[in-house]
Amino acid sequence: MNEIKKIEKELSNFEKTIEKDFKFTFSKLIKILKLLFIQPRLSRKEKKKNIIIDKDLERRTFENNFLKIYFALGTIFGSKSKVDKMNQKSINEVYLSKGKKELTIIIHGTSASYYRTMYPMLKWFRKNDIPAVSIGYNSRYPVNFAALSIKEQIEEVMKKAKTKKINLIGVCLGGVISRYYVEKLDGRYNINKLITVFSPLKPVNKSSPAYLLHQLLDLNIEKNNKFVKEIENSFSVKDYIALYGMNDYFIGFDQYPSKKNITQVPIEGGHLFVSFNVSAMKAALAFLKGKKI
Repeated sequence: MNEIKKIEKELSNFEKTIEKDFKFTFSKLIKILKLLFIQPRLSRKEKKKNIIIDKDLERRTFENNFLKIYFALGTIFGSKSKVDKMNQKSINEVYLSKGKKELTIIIHGTSASYYRTMYPMLKWFRKNDIPAVSIGYNSRYPVNFAALSIKEQIEEVMKKAKTKKINLIGVCLGGVISRYYVEKLDGRYNINKLITVFSPLKPVNKSSPAYLLHQLLDLNIEKNNKFVKEIENSFSVKDYIALYGMNDYFIGFDQYPSKKNITQVPIEGGHLFVSFNVSAMKAALAFLKGKKI
């Protein structure tokens, strides 16, 4: 509780300075595009070390990339009113089930939105009989402030659905925020299953494209690394899987350490369009339904 009060006090001071103008120049735009679309070439030795090889990998990667584009185009049809309506439907389903259905909450990644970006994923989970709710945060907030915002929203949703436990899916930075909420803000008492999708489990390396992009966008990367460090070795939720990209050069492979006390699942693809990675969504769905991944 002391941690929460401390963050609330710091947040009130932070909000006074967050309105400063962000200077977005053409040169910064070019640098960002390079970081997002130009992937480094790996040596044959590095490929063998970092990429799981099987005869169907190339085919599955092609299919996954095609579906990524398909789902990304689906954001055109997303809107706040549509997602709010779907959120309410999921809450009502869980409420009326009287404990028979579990509520799943999804948290988006950096510079995304809970409605437009997450509309295809939310729709897909609901179509697969998962009552899901998408919530959001301000990407300009450091992880601790964002986690406090998420905590308040989760408690409100749980109250409406009259449920004592939820499942939580965090995409990219949303996974870091989810873990901070779990480990530092007593979120572990509210969680059945936790899934992080392409989320760093250690502080992001200064040489990685992700670090450089966050610097360009002025997104508190140094502060966020400090908060990641605080929870690096904490895994309070027993039913937790960390999905990571076999080609995620953006975050860097050193951000996915092998831990004996958590389950890590390799997924085809890189970080680009991570919110639309159907292979990751299928793995999350299997985990939520208690099936083998």
